[in-house]
Amino acid sequence: MTRLLPLLAALSCVYDVGANPTVEIDNGVVGEPEVQCGSDSISLLFNSRNPFSGKVFVKGFVSDSECVMMGDNKNSHRFTVKHDSCGVRRQREVNGVVIISTVIVSFHSIFITRVDRAYRLSCFYVEGTKRVQQQLDVA
Repeated sequence: MTRLLPLLAALSCVYDVGANPTVEIDNGVVGEPEVQCGSDSISLLFNSRNPFSGKVFVKGFVSDSECVMMGDNKNSHRFTVKHDSCGVRRQREVNGVVIISTVIVSFHSIFITRVDRAYRLSCFYVEGTKRVQQQLDVA
């Protein structure tokens, strides 16, 4: 136990070094984001107040490179997720299917901040009706 005390004291000193523990981000989403439903993907389009250098990712899949987009210091952004990746959920409905995913727009590349936003993307795809006709001879 005596060997552990100096380590704890050192850790508490390192943690206490910063004068301001909060990270101020001078950015945010401008207006309402747009959801675009593609035949095999779902996209989130949004504009940021200032050039965006954070990241956009699917909730729960931040470590999967296919599910993350790093900011490119522009103000207009498009994040697209394929229907069969990143935990995108399919929910059967009476006459179609709903594709659902939660996307996080994070304005810092490491930390979650108060200006970050989460969006639940949802696309409804109507099931096409197909009439099948076949003549059947019975003998």
